[in-house]
Amino acid sequence: MADDTALRIDGLRYAPRPGMRLLDGLTLEVAAGEWLSLLAASGAGATSLLRLAAGELRPEAGRVAAPGALLVAPLRGGLPWESVTQRLVQPLRKRGMPQAEREALVAGTLDVLRLRHVAEQPPATLSEAEEQRCAIAAALLAEAPLLLLDDPFSAQDPAGRAALLDLLRERQQGRGFAVLHVTRDAAEAMAVADRLAILDRGRILQAGPPEAVFDMPGSAAAARLTGAANLLAGQVEEAEDEEGLTMVKLEAGPFLAGRAVRPLRRGARVWLLVRPEHVAVAAMAADALGDGAIGARVLSVRPQGARMMLRLALGDGTVMEALRPRGFGAAPKPGSPCALAWPPQAARVLLQDLDPKA
Repeated sequence: MADDTALRIDGLRYAPRPGMRLLDGLTLEVAAGEWLSLLAASGAGATSLLRLAAGELRPEAGRVAAPGALLVAPLRGGLPWESVTQRLVQPLRKRGMPQAEREALVAGTLDVLRLRHVAEQPPATLSEAEEQRCAIAAALLAEAPLLLLDDPFSAQDPAGRAALLDLLRERQQGRGFAVLHVTRDAAEAMAVADRLAILDRGRILQAGPPEAVFDMPGSAAAARLTGAANLLAGQVEEAEDEEGLTMVKLEAGPFLAGRAVRPLRRGARVWLLVRPEHVAVAAMAADALGDGAIGARVLSVRPQGARMMLRLALGDGTVMEALRPRGFGAAPKPGSPCALAWPPQAARVLLQDLDPKA
């Protein structure tokens, strides 16, 4: 494997038991020094992919090359009376690091990760959040060329999660090791990744810069995994015009435009994707709001910190969501009629054939 590649997977197939194939012809690369975040729904096979990369599982077919990869995991096993410090020092001792140096390195790492208070405790006594931070400590001390992270911050509070992400990203960029980071949290992935990949039904659906994958998802599955998504069924009425917009006849009734992710023919069955943050809601009739507006009814209004999430029903029963800043005028009341609109350039047109189960 070339020196500039930390992980290469070609044609990987894996089934934990007969009739249950989790990974089917998967191909993926992680460059040396790259942070690749893998967004996947629960049960998509992401954890198995990490274990295959670490050599803990054997594939049914395909090739995995990940020399020196380290699957980051809690400090399990060992002698029951060993402390966190003793467990962290052991690999450094095996590498021949002098005692004073290794003890200072472990103590400094525990301090940075807010773990000094558990230094003399056995790992079995730690909380889940402390276990995760200890796993990160062990990974940083190991100096592996590739870290494999499986939802590594799930037990942290929001402030702790942000601090860990910043710390790990800073160390990764400073030392130049690669990271394959599995998460179900799109915001977390996009905050740290150099590149984002979408895993669905055993294959990589899409990969690229995080902003590009979010802005131009290639399928309904990719749209949902990267953030909240309104998906309105319809068919192409008019292919891309001089402004780069494709006209769609929605099943809900109206004709609306959006930017097609790929070239589409007239009559193709599609999804019109609109993110909730782009949907404007007004307490008035649709024809009063202007061209492109749709009539709807408010189902619920839920506060979300500085914003409110509105659930809205279109005339055919299709449910949409809209995010609205709090304090931005009076919010429509549940049960009241309203009108919805969004900029055509903010909508995306996705082919339905790519999502047979969407």
